[in-house]
Amino acid sequence: MINKIVLKLWRVSGYLPITVAVVAGLSGWIVFETGISTGYIDELALVNPVHYVISLFLHDTVSEYTTSMYFFVPAGVFLTYMTSNRDVLGVVLVSHVFAVMLGGMSFGLEVYGTSAAAFGLLAAAVVRGTKIGTEDYSATTRKAAPVGIFVIGALGLFMVATASDAMRQQTPYLIGFALGGSFEAVRVIAETRGVGDVEEESQEEGRYIHERFGR
Repeated sequence: MINKIVLKLWRVSGYLPITVAVVAGLSGWIVFETGISTGYIDELALVNPVHYVISLFLHDTVSEYTTSMYFFVPAGVFLTYMTSNRDVLGVVLVSHVFAVMLGGMSFGLEVYGTSAAAFGLLAAAVVRGTKIGTEDYSATTRKAAPVGIFVIGALGLFMVATASDAMRQQTPYLIGFALGGSFEAVRVIAETRGVGDVEEESQEEGRYIHERFGR
């Protein structure tokens, strides 16, 4: 009896947004309680591995933190429910690290906070939601639909950004969206790989049986 209860609790805990809660909670504590800012960031930060972790939790103002959470929390909770905390952590790290790296190296931007990760989670949630919504369709559709939706979303976000005079400052969001969506799209394609072959083999076997014994 106890083993069954523990097993159920373990399964339920997989749907709890632990990763989202830790990142949001620690970031909130830093911005509200410590007053630590991004003043330490300089050109040498890009060669410091610790920077890529610390910068995720830093926000200069409360409004920056609050605005980021509007995207980060809902998208993270939704993605956790559809996948796992490990997948959410992967999306967060890929989106943020590449935003910091590419933004700093290519555009000289000081990227910090959870904004890039929030857009990465948003893109990943759209890709994963599309994949789940096409479960009853063919393997080709299950592979193409999530990627297609992601590409359309990325192009739309890029067009909106180019219409703004401050496009350079929005580059981290574009990078986060692109990398988060790409990360999840690769996982979706990997999960769907081979499904089409199995379906084709089943159809071939069905036709053979019908031709062999259906006379």
